[in-house]
Amino acid sequence: MDAVIPVVGRAAGFVGWCWLYSYYAFDYKFSLARWSSGRRIAYFERHCLFMLGFGAPCTLVTYFTSFYVGAATANALFPFTIIIAMASDPEEHASRIQAKHGLAASPGGRAPVFGLASRVVGHIIRRFFGGPAPRRRRPGAKAAAKRS
Repeated sequence: MDAVIPVVGRAAGFVGWCWLYSYYAFDYKFSLARWSSGRRIAYFERHCLFMLGFGAPCTLVTYFTSFYVGAATANALFPFTIIIAMASDPEEHASRIQAKHGLAASPGGRAPVFGLASRVVGHIIRRFFGGPAPRRRRPGAKAAAKRS
């Protein structure tokens, strides 16, 4: 069990850093388009695999080189990732793939990349700033309420 946690943790860290680099790069594009934070998150979660690959070059450099070399190289690459993010459009590429090959371009739906963070921050805000706790309904509560 001791050998599994470092491997899984390192892989999860790699995925997290890939998403972080890509979100930072795409955030410039989203800001210029004046997208709300909800729309940004929804877009990111719909294209999470694209974002994973987009952030991989900077993450690979930082993961497999020494600290200073990795930081310097990633910081030199990052402006180029912003330029590439401005020019890229995952939805256009997905529709082009679908038209050319007749394949489903994406699995559909959204991956809850920000789900855990959203719940934790929401809990902290409710805890320290007050506010009603979210009400959760039981699965059959709606049907029971209609019968009454």
